[in-house]
Amino acid sequence: MDTVRADLVTGYGAENHTPALREIASEGVLFRNSYAASTYTIPSHMSIFTGLDPVEHGVLDESSMLDPQVPVLAEMLQAGGYRTRAFHEGGYVAARFGFDRGFESYSQLKRLAVVDDRLDSILEWMRAATDDRYFLFLHTYAAHFPYGGFESSLDENARQERFSEAKIERWRELARTGKLDSLSEEELYSCMIFNNLALRRPDMIHGCGHRLPPAFAESATFEEDRQAILASYIDRIRLIDAAIGRIRDTLIELGQWDDTLFIVLGDHGEAFFEHGRQRHGYIPFNEVLKVPLIISFPKLLRERGGRVVEGLVWHLDILPTISSLTGLPLPTERLVGLDLAPILTSQEEIPADRTVHPVVLHAQHASDEPMRRVALQRSLKYVQGSPQFGDEVGLLFDLAADPGEIRNQRHILPTDFETMAAISNRHVSTLTPGQAVLQPALRPGAVEDLGTAGLSQEAEEQLRELGYIE
Repeated sequence: MDTVRADLVTGYGAENHTPALREIASEGVLFRNSYAASTYTIPSHMSIFTGLDPVEHGVLDESSMLDPQVPVLAEMLQAGGYRTRAFHEGGYVAARFGFDRGFESYSQLKRLAVVDDRLDSILEWMRAATDDRYFLFLHTYAAHFPYGGFESSLDENARQERFSEAKIERWRELARTGKLDSLSEEELYSCMIFNNLALRRPDMIHGCGHRLPPAFAESATFEEDRQAILASYIDRIRLIDAAIGRIRDTLIELGQWDDTLFIVLGDHGEAFFEHGRQRHGYIPFNEVLKVPLIISFPKLLRERGGRVVEGLVWHLDILPTISSLTGLPLPTERLVGLDLAPILTSQEEIPADRTVHPVVLHAQHASDEPMRRVALQRSLKYVQGSPQFGDEVGLLFDLAADPGEIRNQRHILPTDFETMAAISNRHVSTLTPGQAVLQPALRPGAVEDLGTAGLSQEAEEQLRELGYIE
């Protein structure tokens, strides 16, 4: 579930946004403190697929591709006799990064298609594969910007006054003539809100932007607008949940649900000005880093389902767990992720002193800010410093006392801060940096630079659709 944060999924804080996931968790295991490997799509998905820290696989930006020598999950399962199939929505999980390796077919669909107009064909593929062992990877950007909801998320008066057809047409005309700079700050914010609530990129007003600046938080309509955007985002999460419910129903209909290892997870979350900024990327807070993870395997968990595990887990645990539950050997011995199978069956508990180590970084084209590290242990969360985070030295939060990450405890708990910084540094020192390869289209002589000029027209359009390129 691309861009789905944990606290808006039922079982993590939300009451009933995701009834299908609630039902699945009631007979499976919900991991309450699950973290992403990174703050954006490419590195997180590659960590899921390889079991490696982002620094180890090295696929950190739009120009890189996984080293062919690094084994991946789909190859492991394919070698073990599984059919391997994927339906995804392109963008930052496109084949060009190496995500297609090991899949007999890696089908790229349009945005929302996986949970909407192509879901029936996905279910038909599942029905046709009933005699086979298979690994099916599904990915959707349904909850990603833009969030849709223009017609439903703003009350009628707001639409009549701020978003009348005449005003919207005026903005489109100013965009066509290059005169959007004549808008007042209030109107510019309204134009940006409209863009956030657009169904798709072609519906947006191009030129007025869509990333609301920090100053937006001081506007008169800030909270009303923020809630409208958040409501649309939640509606998209509900759409994903409904699709997951249909997938589960199909497996039950086929008599396969009992024998299916079913894993639902997010790659990163999304910020809505909880810390003064929106979207994801270079944001170290839990609205971006904390993601849902629910695992169901009825034949294994029949007497143990419905549990909530509080211990820390992250993306690097997915591959070792699948390896264990399928009985297939790990593709490499140097994985630091935890096999969660004994946790699922209550044979073991996650070590109380376990640490996980997400990275904070931007997409290549968005910023040259350096990678920053986060470390979590028990209730403490350490964030390597950056002016972007409000403290150049670093931050320390006690999530038990301060789940909203409001109070930096660096000066109050200096020993804990130094200990967590040392733990983070020690983790980094154990990593062997991986060398991703340059995508073929971007190799020397193919293009003059490694920016968006090196992307195909289709790839560039996908990133525009997702708001990564203006």
